[in-house]
Amino acid sequence: MNRIAFTIRACFIGGRAALSTPYWLHAGRLATLRSSDGLAPLAAPAAGSALAVRVAIGLVQRLSRVPLSPWKDTCLFRSVAECLALRGSAIPARLVIGVRNSQPPFGAIEAHAWVSRGEGEGAHSQYQPLSGSVTAVSGRR
Repeated sequence: MNRIAFTIRACFIGGRAALSTPYWLHAGRLATLRSSDGLAPLAAPAAGSALAVRVAIGLVQRLSRVPLSPWKDTCLFRSVAECLALRGSAIPARLVIGVRNSQPPFGAIEAHAWVSRGEGEGAHSQYQPLSGSVTAVSGRR
């Protein structure tokens, strides 16, 4: 595949991931992204997955600036876009949502979303991943 086709494919995957992010955040579709089924490779991983992820996250950030936009520049929207871009590139990925107490013992509860590629959680180890189903996402930041 030549460099131009490679770039176009990665941009298409990233753009599709960003544009479909609000769709994936409603009506129980989030459970599909949180499933471990996304950790099984479907085909040979596509080159350019890093570019696809950069395009997806960058587009979500730009779309969130549009007045009355359904996109938000939050870790949840960025993580969903990243997960979709990776899966679109045939790279195993799943969405993880976790919580932590910011100031124990009576501090506020903070939530965070990130993408797991089957590796250790690393920087996200301070969050306790949620194991139950998440069926709806509401609220604005």
